[in-house]
Amino acid sequence: MSSIKKLFAALLAFALIFACFSAVLAESAQQSESVEALETALDYALAENWALFADGGEEKSADVFLICPTVDTRSYANSLDLNEKLKKRFVDELNKEKGIFSGVARVYSPFYRQMSINGYLLEDGQREQAFENAWLDVKSAFRWYLDNENNGRPIVLAGFSQGAQMCIELLKEFYGGEGAQARSLRESLVSVYALGYSIGADELSKYPQIKLASGESDFGSVVMFDCEDGTVKDSIFIPEGTKGMAINPLNWKTDSTPAAKELNKGALVGEGFSEGLCGCYIDPDRGALVVTDVSREDFPNPLPQLFEDGSYHVYTYMFFYKNLENSLEKRMDAFLAAREGAANKVFGSEYLLSLQGVRDNAPWLGKLAERFCELNALLLPALCVFLYIAVDKRFGRIALLNFGASELANLTVKNTACVKRPYMRDPRIVPVKASSSYSMPSGHTMYATSIYGSIGAWQRKRHSWITVLCIVLILLTGFARNFVGAHTPQDVAVSIVLTLIVMLAMTRLAIFLEKNPNRTEVFLLLGALVGIAVLVYVNFKSYPENGLAQVNIEKAKAEVFASFGKWIGLLLAIFIDRRFIRYEVDKKSGTRFIFGIIGAVLFIGAALLTSKAGGIFAAKAGGAAIWCIVYVAALAVLPMILKRISKKKAEAVRR
Repeated sequence: MSSIKKLFAALLAFALIFACFSAVLAESAQQSESVEALETALDYALAENWALFADGGEEKSADVFLICPTVDTRSYANSLDLNEKLKKRFVDELNKEKGIFSGVARVYSPFYRQMSINGYLLEDGQREQAFENAWLDVKSAFRWYLDNENNGRPIVLAGFSQGAQMCIELLKEFYGGEGAQARSLRESLVSVYALGYSIGADELSKYPQIKLASGESDFGSVVMFDCEDGTVKDSIFIPEGTKGMAINPLNWKTDSTPAAKELNKGALVGEGFSEGLCGCYIDPDRGALVVTDVSREDFPNPLPQLFEDGSYHVYTYMFFYKNLENSLEKRMDAFLAAREGAANKVFGSEYLLSLQGVRDNAPWLGKLAERFCELNALLLPALCVFLYIAVDKRFGRIALLNFGASELANLTVKNTACVKRPYMRDPRIVPVKASSSYSMPSGHTMYATSIYGSIGAWQRKRHSWITVLCIVLILLTGFARNFVGAHTPQDVAVSIVLTLIVMLAMTRLAIFLEKNPNRTEVFLLLGALVGIAVLVYVNFKSYPENGLAQVNIEKAKAEVFASFGKWIGLLLAIFIDRRFIRYEVDKKSGTRFIFGIIGAVLFIGAALLTSKAGGIFAAKAGGAAIWCIVYVAALAVLPMILKRISKKKAEAVRR
């Protein structure tokens, strides 16, 4: 070997030895470097110290205080140099997370001198000091937010990994005890999303303000879990030999019941969402959330210095993104429902939930009850038409007057009180079939009370058992509306009482008109004016803001148009009959039953057309016109034709 080559080899060997020795010295120096305590927090009155500030707008119902996870991979212990490049990493990470919360809350997220990745590798005392340094900034930011921005608004605390740990510290620091601020904060707490973190049962007992979530919609509680593949034995958040706390974000249970991937509404993968990506269950020994249906190869562990292979820590919130988002909406609804106070409290909520439990165990019962109510609404008015044409004109007319007046009264009260459906106020209640109209009084109960009540009164002297049966059917209808989760008990009670009052008034009016037939036209005119007044009132009155639980005001107005059309059609048919037809049921003619069935079919067809067809048939004026025509056709035109047929038959017999 030439001397030059020997020299080059010697220099190369020296360089390698020097590099290795320098690395050892650097590592030794780093390990010996102390972490100094920070004395002063960042000034959060300065906009430059906020990554996100009121992001999302004032129209949101709540605020989320979102704490960024560890994004600093270079600093020795803390992010003492919050330069623009590092701040961008904060914002980029927060922009991924905030979508879970921004649908219901405006977002506040501070920059803070967080503990770096390297800080987690330090010895215990130094690591604790690094965390205290980060905590100094976070608690200062939260205190500034409370003093200057919150103004009593509901709060969501949220964070991932280091951010999640900070959320738990906020609960410990600000939410415990019986002081005025702590009580107020507990009352304002919607939820805590401490993702990628876990605590033990001892901390739950030590800090009673920390309540682990037990379902999808409970509020004031902590949603917490950290993801693994089932092979991990030790991690920085769940050390070996300990058990953490978790809730399953797919089935929202705290036991080890597995949740299939079909329950996964969307995982954040890259720039989009993947539905049904993975399932999960809670490890009964470690308390970690074991993720199924994915592999380490597809989702490798990028932090081997902190987590064992098999850890899915960095993907924790990404795997269950849409489920977390949906659950927050439900918690927000439940929180706002509770906050509305005693005036809007759902009376009988626990009763409805107990009925819901019965439905859950026998779903066919809920479907049967809903079908019973729908058939009542569809068939009972048609039955009155049949009775008017084929059995007893006087009774049929009174029953239809009771029905029409009760429906107008029902819709007037309903759109005046503007009481939301029980499931709009308490999201724990899940109806068999949702409606977008207001709740009190119950329309289906009104149908049953007005018509079954009329039949019962009609038959009370001749067939008392029919009267008893009608009372049972009224009560059964009211119970069915509770059973399917559509109405509260007071909705049903108000409907029955209101309808009975209207029926009593209409019955007395009918008796008066029979004794004073010359006043009938005056009644018809006044009745038409009342119908117009109700129509104008409901369509031009002001309505409250709907909030998160939407009520379709336009649909409510369309329902009043339909009722107005029925009422005007009934009054017009009575007027036509009185002036031109004077129909009487011919008990000797079997044809009357055919015409009665035709009239009933007209009613059923109109009901189906206006509710199912849509378009002009369900429009306001369209619905009113259809019902007016059907009433006149069934109660005036058909009786007129039937009377002429009967007259011709009688003339033929006389010949």
